[in-house]
Amino acid sequence: MHYVVTRVPTGIEIIDKMLGGGFERGSSILLRSSPFVDAAPIAQEILYNRLTKRDKGLYVINNRPPETVLEEMKHYGWPVEPYWNKGSLSFVDAYSGIMGLGSSEEFSVKNPLDPQEVDEAVLEALKAKGEGTIVLFDSLNTLIDQCGP
Repeated sequence: MHYVVTRVPTGIEIIDKMLGGGFERGSSILLRSSPFVDAAPIAQEILYNRLTKRDKGLYVINNRPPETVLEEMKHYGWPVEPYWNKGSLSFVDAYSGIMGLGSSEEFSVKNPLDPQEVDEAVLEALKAKGEGTIVLFDSLNTLIDQCGP
């Protein structure tokens, strides 16, 4: 039996070169950084690049409002709002609940301290988005701090 690996380019030349053309379709990637170094912009750029290639994106956010992410990405030169408006990009808002605020996002978590509720919201969003969706957790550190390891 012959196994064919399908590579998904990140759109970041140096990373694609290191990964032999991109990450393996269906794989999970963890971007790890040193303390006080934010890896989110790298993940955001990859997400933006994949959205421009007609992939779908799911951004799980628990450390700031989704609107702030849209503004940040636009500032970096990755305008994702059109993808958000047409439904190619969705957020799972796990921030507003911790702040005691309501969310206007289609997918949200009322109690981000409950790992089961976070899991259910992500699974619901993934079912709605379908296969091949790029998922970005921002931030895994915050998720672990809130829900435990």
